[in-house]
Amino acid sequence: MAADLGADMVEADLHSSSDGVLVVIHDPDISLTTSGRGLVHAHSLADLKRFDAGNGEQIPTAREVIDCCVARDLGIYFEIKIGYAAGIIAALIQREQLHDRVIVSSFRPDWLAEVKGVDPAIRTSILFQSVHIDPVALARAVGAEYVHPCWEFQSPSPHTLLTPEWLEPVHAAGLGIISWHEERPLEIAALKRLRLDGICSNAPELLLDDPAALGT
Repeated sequence: MAADLGADMVEADLHSSSDGVLVVIHDPDISLTTSGRGLVHAHSLADLKRFDAGNGEQIPTAREVIDCCVARDLGIYFEIKIGYAAGIIAALIQREQLHDRVIVSSFRPDWLAEVKGVDPAIRTSILFQSVHIDPVALARAVGAEYVHPCWEFQSPSPHTLLTPEWLEPVHAAGLGIISWHEERPLEIAALKRLRLDGICSNAPELLLDDPAALGT
């Protein structure tokens, strides 16, 4: 669906089954989005595959997501939601030579440091919610290439927080900027006028310069 809607990448949250297989699901509690109950890491992959994740869909593994995205020429923005996943996804990216296709993100600097420890060539993005954090210092501390402020709830018009005083040192440091998820057309228009490297959205078709071109 992301490919059909014109997205360049998909965001995929990484958890782990009890038998050590990386799976893609947002919440640690599977009852929020599937027919199952309990925590992701309390179930084996075989158990997780039995649950309905909506319209008969199964919880996908990271491997299945990678194969799908490669087939549809999509990039992947993996967010690590459990520390165990850091070393495994880094080794998988290294083994499959997915460096040009994948960015690994996390709110946990130590987990991104683990990714870089496995393979310094893997691109990483540090997520943060506070407007009082020095993004350059935070990124440099873990060797991240991107900063990702998660400010969608910080203001009625969060794009106004991306002031020239905030943006200029980030650009001067050679860092990329990825924004929070945004579905409000006016906010999206404002973000597109800024020098950002990526805008997350549950409605990627709203990000296109010419939405009417979809499917042509």
